[in-house]
Amino acid sequence: MRRGLFIAVEGIDGSGKSTQITTLQEIIRSLNKYNNVLITREPTANCSEVRRRLEQDGDACSGQKEMTRLYVQDRIEHTRDVIVPALNQGIYVISDRYRMSTDAFQSAQRKLDLESRGLPPEAQDLSLEELFALQNRPEILVPDLTFLLLVSPEIALERIIKRGQQSEKFEKLPFMIKSDQQYRRAALIGEPREFYGKVIQVDANESQKRVSLDIRHKFIEFYSEWEKE
Repeated sequence: MRRGLFIAVEGIDGSGKSTQITTLQEIIRSLNKYNNVLITREPTANCSEVRRRLEQDGDACSGQKEMTRLYVQDRIEHTRDVIVPALNQGIYVISDRYRMSTDAFQSAQRKLDLESRGLPPEAQDLSLEELFALQNRPEILVPDLTFLLLVSPEIALERIIKRGQQSEKFEKLPFMIKSDQQYRRAALIGEPREFYGKVIQVDANESQKRVSLDIRHKFIEFYSEWEKE
C-alpha cells in the first residue's frame, strides 16, 4: 500500500484555512472515490495548556519559549499518534497548522517583544533559525505539501471581528502583521531547506470561491506529478 499524502495548510488567523481545508478534502475525494481523507489540527485537543494560554493570556509577546516547548511536544505526540498511523494506511492527511506555524508565530512573538522594549534582535529568545533547528528532528515530519494562505492582516482582522467571537492571544493587528511577515520569511528560507515540503502560496485576499479555484488548480497539478512518482 502506498503511503498517504501529508498536507499542511498554513496562514494567519482569518486567512480562511478552515473553509479551504474543506474544499481541499472535496477535491481529493473527487480525484478518486477510494481516496480517504483525515482532517486534523494543531494545537490538538490534548494540549489544554496551549488552549488556556491562547484564551486567557492577552499579551501576544509573552511566553515565547514555553509556548514553543508546548507546541513542539504536542506536535510530536500528534505526529506519532494520529498522522503517521493514518499515512501508513494510505490515508490523505490534511493538518490545519503544522511546523510552519510555530516557526512563524513564535519568531513573531520574539520580534514584537524585542521591538517593544527597544532591544537588539540578538538579545534573547528563539530566532526563526533556532526554531528551524528545534523542529528538525525525526519525530516531526516534513509535509509533502504546504499550502500557505496569504492575506492582508487588516482583511484577516475584519473577518475575525465578523465572526463575533472573543479574540485570542495572537488575534491582535500588530502581532498579525508581524506573523504575516514571518510566514513569508519562513516560506522563503524554509522550502529550500526542505522543512515544509513543496510550498504553494495562495492569495487569500480574494473571495472564497476564487481562492478555492486557485487551490484546486494548483493541487491537481501537484497531484498529477505525485501520482507519477
